[in-house]
Amino acid sequence: PLELVRTKMHELMVCIRSAVAQDGWLSLWRGWGPTVLRDVPFSALYWFNYELVKAQLCERYRAPQTSFTISFTAGAVSGA
Repeated sequence: PLELVRTKMHELMVCIRSAVAQDGWLSLWRGWGPTVLRDVPFSALYWFNYELVKAQLCERYRAPQTSFTISFTAGAVSGA
């Protein structure tokens, strides 16, 4: 397994060096803006809904602490 990791890391470094040599350092961040514009709103909505659903489930089932089932259900509903 260690040899596999070493080989993959070497391939990654070759790829990075090639990209930098051809297009410069800024090429490593190409596409970052659209990715952030996609991921930040999703994460904000996901965590807001997760906490909301979790609190409602705890209240409904009078659970003093969040159980695995409540956390799992809140996560599944929030990510749907």
